[in-house]
Amino acid sequence: MNRLWLQRALGTLWIVDGLLQLRPRMIGAGFVDQNVLPLMHGEPPWLKQLLGFDAHLLLWHAACADIVVGLLQLLMGVALMNDAWSQWATLASASWAFAVWVLGEGFGQLLTGQTGLTRGAPGAALLYAALSLGLWPRWPAARRLRYFSRIAAGLWTLEGFLWLEPGVRSQIGNALAMPRGGMFVAFGASLILAGLFLGGSFSRRIAAFVSGIAAMVLWVGIQRLGLFWRPYATDPNSGIVIALLALAVWPGKRPGKDALPDESGSHPNRAG
Repeated sequence: MNRLWLQRALGTLWIVDGLLQLRPRMIGAGFVDQNVLPLMHGEPPWLKQLLGFDAHLLLWHAACADIVVGLLQLLMGVALMNDAWSQWATLASASWAFAVWVLGEGFGQLLTGQTGLTRGAPGAALLYAALSLGLWPRWPAARRLRYFSRIAAGLWTLEGFLWLEPGVRSQIGNALAMPRGGMFVAFGASLILAGLFLGGSFSRRIAAFVSGIAAMVLWVGIQRLGLFWRPYATDPNSGIVIALLALAVWPGKRPGKDALPDESGSHPNRAG
């Protein structure tokens, strides 16, 4: 999949996030009360302290902090739309997304044992960061494809093990009408999908297709577009980002004799 297309898709997500952050009801203490403080439930003590410190800093100047965050996300989105700014924009996007994953999502609540794919695990912000790093413009297309294949494989491996979490296993069992064995079916399917991402071109196509369809069903049917219309929604949730990662793995055409130079600037048929 074309790097610039994915970069602009990521930029669009950041613009949406920025606009959501700048809604009137978000500007003030409501954002912290509705989004940051609830993350502390079920987290280990050290993470509760970190999130509490973050909430304290945000509440110090809540309106100013919210406006700065919203404008920063809009700026990153606009920068990602322009390929001339892509080098620093992708690094800024990855850095900011990782910070949001830690302080704004509590590591995607992975440490609570109560989260899974349907609840947005491993966190939309972490997927933003992974997507941003893979869009580094100096990487040749082959390296980018390997990177995204491994990221997708790692993601589905993680999702497979999350199906075995105590707070998630009954949910998937009921969804599959298999209260006892549903988690093992989901676990096996996730690992098979992860393996396909590490295979050849044909298996990656199958994995990308299945992953993309599953991600869109998840995003529309279960995550409900991230419930962006709610007053304190901050992002479209993880489903749409998983779909973009699937598109990133879709193999391109094999270079022929008249193939154009790849994105690193070198010709695929030219040695040295």
